[in-house]
Amino acid sequence: MDNSVSPNPGAVDGNAAAAVTDTATTAAAVTTADTAAAPTVADPASASVARPDVASALHRASHPVDHPAFDQFVATIAALRAPDGCPWDREQTHESIAHNMIEEAYEAVDAIEARDVVHLREELGDVLLQVVLHSQIAADASEFDIDDVCADVNAKMVRRHPHVFGEASAENASEVLDLWDKVKLAERDATGAAGAAGGAGDAGDTGGANGADGAGAADGSGGEAAPPRRACLLDGVPTSFPALMQAQKVSRKAAAAGFEWDTLDDVWEKVREEIGELQEAYAAAPKAANGKVDASAALASASGARATAEVGERDGSASAPAVSGLVDDSGSGPAASAASTSAPALDPATASGSAAAAVAAVELEFGDVLFSLVNVARRMGVDAESALRATCAKFRSRWAAMEAAAAAQGRRIEDLSADEQESLWEVAKQSCQDASAR
Repeated sequence: MDNSVSPNPGAVDGNAAAAVTDTATTAAAVTTADTAAAPTVADPASASVARPDVASALHRASHPVDHPAFDQFVATIAALRAPDGCPWDREQTHESIAHNMIEEAYEAVDAIEARDVVHLREELGDVLLQVVLHSQIAADASEFDIDDVCADVNAKMVRRHPHVFGEASAENASEVLDLWDKVKLAERDATGAAGAAGGAGDAGDTGGANGADGAGAADGSGGEAAPPRRACLLDGVPTSFPALMQAQKVSRKAAAAGFEWDTLDDVWEKVREEIGELQEAYAAAPKAANGKVDASAALASASGARATAEVGERDGSASAPAVSGLVDDSGSGPAASAASTSAPALDPATASGSAAAAVAAVELEFGDVLFSLVNVARRMGVDAESALRATCAKFRSRWAAMEAAAAAQGRRIEDLSADEQESLWEVAKQSCQDASAR
């Protein structure tokens, strides 16, 4: 099915988002003395601060701390990119080193999960290297520099924390995340409104979480018109994200906009529905002898059926049999016509296309199951990415124990029977549980 979420969408809290925008705008007036100066919060008194902790935060934000080591690092990277610098560094582009950004981030995560503080310090430096190097590449092209990057992200953090730098309130981490999402929605709406400001007249209202049809003309004539173009809510989630991370991000954004189930039980019902659809799709798909979906298996079957039909046409015998999984056996399709001695076999090209579609359907339905489980995790307050990483780490640990036990017997894990592997697995499982308990 196309919509793997399909809950009952609720209405967006527009007033709350507008209020967030107002407080964020007040607190996010950021100025810089020059490009070398750290950004400061302008006129803290104008934020109508009522709490001492907020006043303290504004004070800290308006009194920047010098970071000479960072300044020296930026100067080092600039020197490497200079005409008389390093040939390799001078040749790099955003595209040529893009993969390094991902690799270094993953290595930093590994250090975090290993609780290796020394390694983490090194890996954070490597991540910082990517940020500064990309910024220098942009500076060399007169696009932006590291000061612009820092100023932008600082302004965003002030804007996204109106409970610290403004008058909004958030008593716990969950409320902070809700507030963060509302600010992002307000920013997106403001961006869309700015993009539509050049049009004449008022556009019609939109309704519902999905943006329903507009009712007024853009030129004010009262006729129908499309709503003003604006950035999509999900545009901020990179499609290059790992699939599980992307699923978490897009589902959380949709839920923040009101597109959400009422209860966790409703999400579980969705999971059961998607599993049923996956089973149906798998049952209808062509499969190889090992049970794996395989479009080529259907093509081979169709080719064989066509050959049988051609022989039958020559010697007057019965026509070709139907190809399992790709024809209608309800009495009106190709299967029913097999009763006729003149029925043609399913064309291999047609079979190939139908088989490919059936295999693709299995993949899509499997994805729907995973997406639904991501929503279960979100409603439970569990990070699906972290949960799966932990499970992978657990499996790897047990597998290593299995291999060690097999090696102690002078054998390789792949040479053991299924029963022997299962026995070692249970031993490794208990051993790892005992170790974690200690």
